[in-house]
Amino acid sequence: MVRLILGAEAAQKLSDVSLSNNTIQRRIRDMSGDVKDQIIEEIKASPIFAIQVDESTDVAMACQLLVYCRYLFKGIIKEEFLCCQNLETSSTATDVMNAVSSFFDKHGLSWNNLVGITTDGAPAMLGSRSGFQAKVKSKAPNAVGVHCFIHREALASKSLPSGLLTIFTGIVKVVNYVKTLPSTRDCSSNCVMTWNPSIVPCSFIHPSGGCLQEILSRFFSLRQEVEMFLDVQKNVTCWRY
Repeated sequence: MVRLILGAEAAQKLSDVSLSNNTIQRRIRDMSGDVKDQIIEEIKASPIFAIQVDESTDVAMACQLLVYCRYLFKGIIKEEFLCCQNLETSSTATDVMNAVSSFFDKHGLSWNNLVGITTDGAPAMLGSRSGFQAKVKSKAPNAVGVHCFIHREALASKSLPSGLLTIFTGIVKVVNYVKTLPSTRDCSSNCVMTWNPSIVPCSFIHPSGGCLQEILSRFFSLRQEVEMFLDVQKNVTCWRY
């Protein structure tokens, strides 16, 4: 194809490009490192920043610490993935704090500029004396600790009244069905199921949901369009909701 469009010389140059596993791995690592360096430099240039921390266990049963950062850059609020750190032994508050502190020290991030820390509601995170947030505040006195609203709403959804839970379960099923169809995958976020872009997707019953009030309001405003769409698709499972 390159030979036909650009000629033999361009085809020869393309064939000379190394595509071995080691080369591709090295390029991915270099690009990843460059992106990380750019983000860190932007955070350093920001007068204040906040982090969101959560731990998760991967398929190899290894505990991973995920850290996101929100900061100011040229008058714009940006939110970027900051790092993923391995927790070798356990996920106690001390282990999490050591991992975050090590990253801060390695890359020269100032604790004095940290003004917010968001975590889930686990005792290791929210403990008033020895929790992760308490440890962060000992280094960053200006930091305000927050229990993640998405997590709080996820907990609240588990105790929803049966009637509301049934409605919400049905809505989530319909939304997921619409978003997984090949014909609507590209446009579902812009027409049939458009959530407010400022709302971070969260998981009450399924990860593709949004904040509860936003989902219900948006779904209700599009109820006629959704009804016509399901009628055309003849999806019995979703239609019965």
